[in-house]
Amino acid sequence: MTNTEKTKIVAENLNSKIKYNLDRHVKSTRKQLKQMLKNYEDDPYYLFYDVAISAISEAYIMIAGTIRTWENEGIAELQGITPKEYFSSLESVNEIIEIISFITTDIDIILVPSLVNKIIELKDSISDELFRILENMQVDESKCLNNQQLAAIKIAGISALPKYLNPILNIFTQLDSEKTDEDTYAVLTRSLVDIGMPALNSIINMIENSGQNDKLYPFLIDVVAKIGHDNKSEDIYNFLKKQFRNSEFRVIEAKALATYGDGRAIPAIRGYIEKNLDEISSEEYDLLRHAILDLGGNTDDLDEYFEDYEDYEEEDYEEIYDEEFGEED
Repeated sequence: MTNTEKTKIVAENLNSKIKYNLDRHVKSTRKQLKQMLKNYEDDPYYLFYDVAISAISEAYIMIAGTIRTWENEGIAELQGITPKEYFSSLESVNEIIEIISFITTDIDIILVPSLVNKIIELKDSISDELFRILENMQVDESKCLNNQQLAAIKIAGISALPKYLNPILNIFTQLDSEKTDEDTYAVLTRSLVDIGMPALNSIINMIENSGQNDKLYPFLIDVVAKIGHDNKSEDIYNFLKKQFRNSEFRVIEAKALATYGDGRAIPAIRGYIEKNLDEISSEEYDLLRHAILDLGGNTDDLDEYFEDYEDYEEEDYEEIYDEEFGEED
């Protein structure tokens, strides 16, 4: 059996366990939501989003638990070798790229602790080869990164070495806001968050050069907020506040301010809502409301204005849920 065949077995074993448990979770949450809607006397708008957000958080916890158990379970097709033992045998960056590329793309590789630990263990010995791979990376006509390329970026993010910053920034110059998919943007920007402060000035320059209407903008401002969350400074806070004030549709910036985590932003977000009560949709308000709550503010008075803004029927919420989580089998 070749190494590639072994790698596929390990990845498919994980993918199947995650899918099985995730499907069960989604079905359970759907039933819970339907039952709650039947018994809920008030406007169900906030109930739906609270349940949906809770379901997503619980799904991540479930996935993490599944992986922790899976890492130590023997795989019959590999004579009982556990995933943790398999990962410990990896020695080259190409072997690590291969296993990550086979794992389902919507499962964050950082949730596989033994594989992450192996990458960190090898980060210095594989850094030159990984740097070469990143430096020579070319995006094809689709303007999206393939699974192998995404895997290399993920490894760079887990390694978090500043030497990878310039090659990653060069990859951004090859993208196209009309063609590039969200997976590409998400993985690239996540790597910048992991690199941290050494990437900050470059990201701010990209934001100022591209503007707020660029498809990349929400990803980049989120990176600034996440880096700033652990590296508070007036410069970062003032930059995020300036982006909020200069934005026409301020939900993205409000979310970034909430991620940054400075309660001084509460009056600005509330002020925007109060000045635009008749123009803000209930969906937009819900996102702004959560930013205020995340920052420790209160929205009881504003909730009263928006509580009857939309009159959804139970069927409408079931349709929204199906769009978010998939239709019931």
